[in-house]
Order: sequence, then C-alpha cells, then structure tokens
Amino acid sequence: MRHPRDPAPGRLLRAAVLGVLLCACTTPPDGLGLTGDGASSPFPSRESLDEDGYVDVSAALSDIDVDLPTDRVRWRRGFSPAQLFVVRLDGVDASALPEWRNPDPSQSSVFLVDLTSGLQLPAMAELDAYPDQADPALLIRPLQGLIPGHDVAVVITTDVAPRPERFDALARGKGPTELSRETRELLDDLEDYGVDPDGVALAWSVPIEDGLVPLRSALDVRDAADVSWSFDDVRTGEDADPQAWRSAGGTLTVTGVLGEDGMLALDSATGSVSRTGTWETDLFVPIPEGVEDAPAGSVPVVIFGHGIFGSPDRYFNSESGDAVPSIARDGGVILVGIPWRGLSRADLGLAAGVAADIGTIPELTGRLAQSQVAIRQLAEAIRGGDLLDAPIFQGASGQSLPSRERLSYFGISLGGIEGTLFTGLGAPVDQSVLHVPGSMWSTMLERSSNFTLLEGPLVVRVTDPWDRQRLYAWTQLHWDQADPMCAAVTWPADAAPILLQESLHDEQVPNLTTRAMARTLHLGRAGLVTEPAWGIESIPTPTEPGTSAWVQHDPEKPAPEDSNRPAEVTLAHDTPRHWPAVQTQILRFLDDAVVEHPCGDAPCTASTAGE
Repeated sequence: MRHPRDPAPGRLLRAAVLGVLLCACTTPPDGLGLTGDGASSPFPSRESLDEDGYVDVSAALSDIDVDLPTDRVRWRRGFSPAQLFVVRLDGVDASALPEWRNPDPSQSSVFLVDLTSGLQLPAMAELDAYPDQADPALLIRPLQGLIPGHDVAVVITTDVAPRPERFDALARGKGPTELSRETRELLDDLEDYGVDPDGVALAWSVPIEDGLVPLRSALDVRDAADVSWSFDDVRTGEDADPQAWRSAGGTLTVTGVLGEDGMLALDSATGSVSRTGTWETDLFVPIPEGVEDAPAGSVPVVIFGHGIFGSPDRYFNSESGDAVPSIARDGGVILVGIPWRGLSRADLGLAAGVAADIGTIPELTGRLAQSQVAIRQLAEAIRGGDLLDAPIFQGASGQSLPSRERLSYFGISLGGIEGTLFTGLGAPVDQSVLHVPGSMWSTMLERSSNFTLLEGPLVVRVTDPWDRQRLYAWTQLHWDQADPMCAAVTWPADAAPILLQESLHDEQVPNLTTRAMARTLHLGRAGLVTEPAWGIESIPTPTEPGTSAWVQHDPEKPAPEDSNRPAEVTLAHDTPRHWPAVQTQILRFLDDAVVEHPCGDAPCTASTAGE
C-alpha cells in the first residue's frame, strides 16, 4: 500500500499537465493566499510557515494592533493538536454547518482529513456569534485530537458556501505557481480519499506539531535537589478545617523554569527550557477526622487539584462547598494540594492583564507549565521521597499515618484539565479521577461562563471580532503547554487509568471539549447516560480494575446556548460532586481503579443520585 503522501497512480501525469497549465497562464501577484486575503484567511495555513517550514505568524497577524511575541512559537514546525481554524467566506449557509453532538465526518459538510493516515476526522463549524457583525468568521474546531507529525487538511464543501474565485483560479492552475501547485495536489490527495474535488469550496492543509516540547523540556530539567518543604500553619482538633482532624499549610520549593519576565525560560529556536533556580508555591494538607487512630501506613494519599481561580485551601476549608472534605472524610484519605498557578485565585490579576493585553499570554501558560513541574516534584516527594515523614502526618499515637503503597490524583474542573495532562505525561500515580474536565483551551474558554470576566477588557483592546478570532487561534499555540489534548494524542500505554466525569450541560467546561478528549483517548462509556456521545461506545460496569472510562452525570439543568458565547451560570458544573452517588464513584475509583455505576437502572441525575 502506498504512503498517503506518495504519488498516487496518475499523479505524475496530472503533475505534468498541471506544469503545462502553470507555464501557460498569466500569474496574478503573489501574497493573496487562498481566498484573496493573504496569510490572514484562512488562519492558520501554510502561509504561516517560513521557507524552512517553521511557524511564522507575523505576516498573518501583522494588521492587528497588538504587540505579539510571535518569536516564542518559532521553534514549531506545525500547529496544535487542538488547533482552531478561522476563515472568511462569502455566502455561508449556517444551517449546513456540522454541530458538535453528531460530527460524523462521512456525513459532514465540513471535516478534517488526516493526509498521513487517510482518515477523515470529526469537526464542528460555526459562525462567530459575537453580536452585530456583518461578516462573521467561520470557525472550524477539531472534535478529536490531531496527531503530531501528520499533515491535516481542512475541507469545506459547497454545501456550506460557493467556491471563492481566488481558490477556483488556483484549482484551475491560475495563480502563483507554488500555491497553485499545492492546491491542485491537495485536491488530488482528497480525491484519492474519496472526496469529490468539484464539491470542495475551500481546502487547505497544515502540519501538526507536538505542542508539549517546552513542557517536556521543563520536566526534564527538574532536579530533586531543588525540592524542599516547610509547614508553618498547623492546626489540630477544633482549630482544624471542617471535617479535618489536622490542617497544615506551608511552602513547597521546586525547580524553577520561569525567567525574570515571568515566561518560560525558552529557547525560541528549539523549544527547550532552562532551569532558572528554584520556585516556591503554597502547600496544603488536611488530615480527615477518623484516621488519627488508624494503623501506621494505612491511610491513602491523594493529590488534589482545584478549580479555576481557586486554591486547595478554599476546598479544604469548605469555602467552595463541603464536597471535598466529605470525600476525604468518608474515604479516609489524606489530601495534598498545591495551587495551579496561572489560573489560581492568586492569578486573577494576571488573567485580567492577559485579557487587556493578549500578547502576555505566555506568562499565564508559563505559570501553568511551572505548576506541572511543581506537581510532578510533589508526587515524587510523596512517592519516593521523604515528604510523608514530616511530623504533620503523625497520628494521635505518633504513628506515621500515610500509606506508601499507592498514590492517586483527584482534580476538579481546572484540576481535572491540568490533572489529565499531569497523568498523560507519566505522573507517578496509580489512578486519576478527573471531575468535569475539558480540553482545547481556545475552544473551551469562549463558551465558558468564566469568560464573561475576561472578554470585556479584550474587546476594548481588540475591537474587531475577526481580529479576536485569529488571536484565539494563535493563543492555542501557547495553550498547548497546558492543554491535555496534547497529551491525549500521544497517551502512553503505561499511563495511570483515568475516570473522566462529565456534567451534562456544563456551563463552565463545555461538554464538547470533554467528549473530544474522551474520543481521542478511545475511552468507553461506563454506565447509563442521559445523552449518548458520538464515537464513545458503552462498556460493562463495574469495569475491570485499571480500565479508563468516561461517565456522565445529569444535574437536570438547561443546556447552554449552542454558540461560541459565554454560557449563563446554571451550576451544572458544580452540582454533581455533591451527590452521594458521585462521591461513591470517585472513592471507588481512587481505591481500586474500578468504575461502577452507582445509580441502579437509571442514569445518574439530580433525581437518582441523591442530594
């Protein structure tokens, strides 16, 4: 079987005919791109690669009056596994666009083709719903991760819009020689894969790159000699947090990878990251009521990840509700947490600054990458180091409470998102519960109810919706170092089993981003659901130990508006973790990596899962 990028039968003849046509035609001026808008539309495209194949978006975004650190992605030879594509097209029929709930590419008017494997991939498409636009951008979002090292084509059919004159000229061999040749070759490739070229309104291809190169490098430079800790706030008995016997707060010191500018100490030519000394973060440990007299070495330890703009202590002290303290007490587990800096409570000012000046986004994503280094070193200090020898872990009789046999991870929302990435990068944990997580930051944020806080300053700074959509697509190149989709596409076979818990109609983390990740990871659906997900097949419950799975919980809240606008707050995101049935499911998976369906013969809903 020929490689998909090798010449197909008849390709050489077609190329020869095309060469004659190209030589015979009058060539219009270069620089007009595929649609007449140069490198700016579609974005990204091969127009944003330099002559050596490295990413250079400076021309494509040069008309936007924002100072962008475009050099920080110059190490890349391709775009994101979670890449958002934006384009301007005349005459788009919005009713013909594929929606995210049923993105079967074989039946779709907009889809992606992996030109390396020959597979058609699911995607959704929508017109930018920001109000009062005469010419909204067409937004195309993958609903399955794109594979690094592969070429991927974006295909828009004539069911959606008529073919632009510029693209039609290129397809007929009229236009800049190289661009016309690439266009004809792409249409030939698509025809080989069963796509009728005459039915293509617009198509272009891009290479995909491993966006985790900087983060992997940052993890590689970590040094165990940098790691230390101290506890300066220890409270026992009545002074401890609710449902805790002892609460401790302190500082964790780890390897630093941030420069003086607050960004990763990055070599823009290679994507490698340098060690910059040490870095400090907060450290919190609640020891639940009821374990103080447990036998030595018998109390499980779980690393906890908090939600967006939160911090571990706000969950441990019940400021964010009593679900987490209840899970710890009922399960008899010791939680250990550090903030996900970049999007923690302490980073609200940073997030507001990025909203006002989107070019500073590498500071935010850099902190998230630094937090990945910190949590990896925290896990190693628990698993193979002597953190658990600290006096705070001694029980009422002086016995060392923690079990050294296993370590788990439990993350909520942001903690689920970053926890998926943590797990997929080889974290030394035995299993991970990822509650209401998502992926694809450039897609996730616009739909989130949290985006209401950030959109206002951004709109003031960048007034044109078309400019903002190109910037959102550009930011994904930076989000990659904090995006679990980038881990999902290269998920190691020996990674710890995971449980993805979706809340139906989630207003903070869109369901489409949770399902895209589950689909990429080839997870099965464990248990009954209210709304089945395309491409996720049912598996028996209880599962075999060590089986990863996707589950759905239905808080019986209204669905968010199906557009790229911030959702109304409904509390669908927060509700399920308070249900006894969901807490039972969490504790069972943390115990033995078995997924059970705790709601009998019905889906887990607000009516069936217990209040």
